[in-house]
Amino acid sequence: MTTLDRISAVMGCTPEDDEDLVEAVRLLVSERDEARADRARLLAYTDECGVLAVRLVERVHQALETHQGVVRERDAARALADGLRVELAAALTAVAAECARREAAEAECTRLRVDLAAVRRAVRMLDGARAAIDANGQRVLRSLAGEERAALVEELAAARRERDDWNARATALEAERDAARAALDAALGAT
Repeated sequence: MTTLDRISAVMGCTPEDDEDLVEAVRLLVSERDEARADRARLLAYTDECGVLAVRLVERVHQALETHQGVVRERDAARALADGLRVELAAALTAVAAECARREAAEAECTRLRVDLAAVRRAVRMLDGARAAIDANGQRVLRSLAGEERAALVEELAAARRERDDWNARATALEAERDAARAALDAALGAT
């Protein structure tokens, strides 16, 4: 069976109908070409969809990477903020301790000033008493009998020893005050 016979059988015509046969072949060729064109368009559309899908996947990956970068930056910022909060709490604790130490040092300086003022008053009183005793001592000693004179001399010596003790205490308090003041100045200078 020839090709024309097969075409004639398909088209329902005889090989003698040349014009109908040619028209049928043209129709078949046209349909085949259209089918090929449709297939080519379909393949092109499929390729375009594939390219779009690849681009979409790339964009999704980029978005995920960007999101992960933002999450990492957020976590780093949180860690930094936590560290800063810890440092701030430590600094506030240190400042509170330093303030308490300063207040204690100032209170100690105030106490030393009060003690020193009391000692100075006592020294002035003792100096006044000593001056009075020195001014009247010889006159009183000449007018007293032997035992009374010895008792008065001993009393004068005791008063002088007490005065010396008070002077020594005043000197020690002044040294303590100066040391406290130096410590306070050092603490104030360190902050």
